[in-house]
Amino acid sequence: MDTQKKLSKLISFLFVVIAVMVLIAIAFIITAGYLYKWTWAGVATKTFWDWMELLIIPVVLAIGATLFSLAERQNEQAIANQQSQEAILEAYLEKMSELLFDRELVESSTDSYVRGVARIWTLTTLRRLDQSRKGVALQFLQEAELIKGSGPGPVIDLREADLAGANLFKADLFDAVLAGVNLSGANLTEANLMEADLGGANLSKANLRRAHMFGINLNSANLQMAVLHNAHLAEADLSRANLDKADFRNTNLVRAAISAEKLASIKSLQGATMPDGKKHNSENPGLQGYGFIAYGIDRIFFFLQKLSSKFIPTPESFTGIFGIASANIQVAATKQRAVWIDTYICIWYALEIGMIGLIVTQLILPNWLIWLLRAFSIIRIVDVIQVGMNMAVFNQIRIKGTYYISSMARALVLTIINYGELVACFGVIYATTLHNLNNASGWTDAFYFSWITQLTIGYGDITPLGVIKLVASLQGTIGVLFALLIVSRFVAMLPPTETILRDAQDAINKTDSEKPGA
Repeated sequence: MDTQKKLSKLISFLFVVIAVMVLIAIAFIITAGYLYKWTWAGVATKTFWDWMELLIIPVVLAIGATLFSLAERQNEQAIANQQSQEAILEAYLEKMSELLFDRELVESSTDSYVRGVARIWTLTTLRRLDQSRKGVALQFLQEAELIKGSGPGPVIDLREADLAGANLFKADLFDAVLAGVNLSGANLTEANLMEADLGGANLSKANLRRAHMFGINLNSANLQMAVLHNAHLAEADLSRANLDKADFRNTNLVRAAISAEKLASIKSLQGATMPDGKKHNSENPGLQGYGFIAYGIDRIFFFLQKLSSKFIPTPESFTGIFGIASANIQVAATKQRAVWIDTYICIWYALEIGMIGLIVTQLILPNWLIWLLRAFSIIRIVDVIQVGMNMAVFNQIRIKGTYYISSMARALVLTIINYGELVACFGVIYATTLHNLNNASGWTDAFYFSWITQLTIGYGDITPLGVIKLVASLQGTIGVLFALLIVSRFVAMLPPTETILRDAQDAINKTDSEKPGA
């Protein structure tokens, strides 16, 4: 077998060497044929388009064949991986079935050999399984009552088990003992974890949205950067848990065991029901008066902050830039940056108004100024595109920071303003190239063409020529994307249906309670 592999590698290497030598020889003949006019080579009289006609089909076929081969190889690899994962899971289920029925695993004593084998086999298998199959294996253990906390206790101790990233969407883990388990990054959305034991478990960056965790034990658990929107944590034990930067928006914490110090470390408690039964409606501090204009460039600061926190060990004296100090210092730094950012954006607005003014006055402009107007327009177009299209990325960076929550209203207004800026900047480009707009007679036609192009209406009364065809096509594409972005920002401002229904029910209950005789 080894000899065959070596022979196959040698043949592949020789084939590559021969192919490279042939390509070098062809390149040499073509180059020399042009330089020394070799008539026998037949290349001296060839033009660029002749070569394009000659080579375009083979090149496209070669690229297509290569891409198809890569896709086929990736598909085969994915199938092989799926088959391997299925084989691992089936082998585990067969082994556990054997221990359950033939070796009486459930009835065995706590320190028995069969329980030790089951634990080792389980931990080893979980490390090899992918995210979805980890969830299947855990659900099997739960339904077989091997990890139940009630009665004599769990048959299999899952402490130190690797369930990182496991897909446990809507999983039923009632009364399960998962103490000390690694569930970092796991998807536990709408999972039933009532009365479960996750003491000392690693739940960092886990998704626990709408999870049912009444009476759960999270003592000493790591919930750093976990998301618990609308989760039910009534009477949960959160003592000594790491809640740094966890998101508890709209979470039910009635009668939960949690200290004021732990509550202070949580990133957001907006709308949460506190342990005393009262609503926490206060927004995070520092956002009042933080103008929407500052939003675009402020995201760049947060992006740099994200990079710097990875590569630069920063002392507390640099907290204003790198954001590792207390929340109050971070908020103060953000407000200071807002002044600089507002100034920067207003300079851009002034430049755009100035450019439009030069176009409207219809002065005869020198060539260098025309090119400068085009350059400024292109720079602003690129800037607006990257701000708009990367909004989701920067939002994620903001969400991970302490006390920085992006405002959907600010983002929507900024996007609408950016939409108008795109019309203006493209209009400046068209106005400085009127000879490439058929039937256009002045600056009004240029800005009119920019507007209908971005709206993708296309009446056909003015048509682009030459390179402006490509510019107009690009603007139409950008216009569609920005229209979708505006709609998505508007929809994101709307409260979730669950929140609307809950608030309506609360209002009804409050009205009923205030009625005489209630």
